[in-house]
Amino acid sequence: SKEKLISLIPFKMIDPQTAADIILTSVVHNKAFIVFPFYARLAWWLSRICPSLVEIFHRKTIEKFRAYKASRLHFSKSKKD
Repeated sequence: SKEKLISLIPFKMIDPQTAADIILTSVVHNKAFIVFPFYARLAWWLSRICPSLVEIFHRKTIEKFRAYKASRLHFSKSKKD
């Protein structure tokens, strides 16, 4: 389900209106990079300073999503049988 998939994301999602406000304000101020919220900016800086550290986090997140996808495929196959 959508809720289960969103629960796999390790951080809280930002609501669309807040995101739009931040993006538009940043465009008005001619910012070259628009990275938000704080945890995304932190991850961005860490990836620039120490990419291997962030790669570990990315791998773990990808593993969670792949496991979820595999469980969904297994579930859909069992429903067909």
